[in-house]
Amino acid sequence: MSRRHLSTVQKREIIEAQLRDNPALSSRSIASKLGVDDKTVGTIRKRMVEGAEIPHLVTVTGRNGVVQAARKPMRTMFLPERANISEMKHVVKSIRRAEQEKSHAVRTSLAAEIASKADATPWWKAAGHEGGSSFPVIYADPPWRFVTHSELTGGEKSAENHYPTMSINDICALGCPAPKQAVLFMWVTDLANGMRALDAWGFEFKSFWGWKKIYPGKQTGTGYWGFDNLELLLIGTRGGFPAPLPGSQPVKCTDHPVEGHSKKPVWFAEQLDRLYPELPKLEMFQRKASLSEGDVRLRGNWSFWGNQAGSPESEVA
Repeated sequence: MSRRHLSTVQKREIIEAQLRDNPALSSRSIASKLGVDDKTVGTIRKRMVEGAEIPHLVTVTGRNGVVQAARKPMRTMFLPERANISEMKHVVKSIRRAEQEKSHAVRTSLAAEIASKADATPWWKAAGHEGGSSFPVIYADPPWRFVTHSELTGGEKSAENHYPTMSINDICALGCPAPKQAVLFMWVTDLANGMRALDAWGFEFKSFWGWKKIYPGKQTGTGYWGFDNLELLLIGTRGGFPAPLPGSQPVKCTDHPVEGHSKKPVWFAEQLDRLYPELPKLEMFQRKASLSEGDVRLRGNWSFWGNQAGSPESEVA
């Protein structure tokens, strides 16, 4: 029976009358008979019970005639004894960790699948390679160009004396062969230019790692506003590439000795290999001179690119 022609007050009065006459009927059963919403009946029932107009019932009769609980019990976890709270926290932490590991595995697998289907051939061929691979993990040490006093006087500290450098515009224009979901680790000598290149390559800044340089026989390097003893490795992502699992990420700043010009500590490549053992990795602007015997990049899932790059395949013993 439709009650659409009745006013709100009239509907309420009819519902109240039904509840007084048949309080043992469920709210859904009464709503079905009157052609009204069961939530409306439930609200009026609650008010009438609280006002002692009708009794509070533990069970009611449903539309199918089956007796059922008037209220469905809330499904909540019991509160453990105080002595067991520590164990409960441990269980919750374990469950959360398992869920994080599952989510991380799914997201990294997705990044690998996207990379396997992505076509980076135009960039790769333009950069001097024949393949069309796309890499979800990029490790880059661009040959930044900047003027130093030693460069003006022909000193040995100028980067141009060790390898060809590139302007910030050229570095930004180069890009990298990364799929839609990827992570980039980029060494920078100037934070502003590094952030600019990160953005130009299509990555969103997330964090950084720092190399605190230990100089043989002295405390710091050169510098203008501050003596240099720190180099930053910017981290950016694109798409839904996941952060490392909690507890697996390295500390942000670590101490390592300074070796040859522009040679980065192998420790950083080892962290990438540890965090992403199954994902294809590309080291851009790789220099063969930076590789040491037993280097993880020679036996891992790495590819190299650069005019001074080594060859992982030929180097493996």
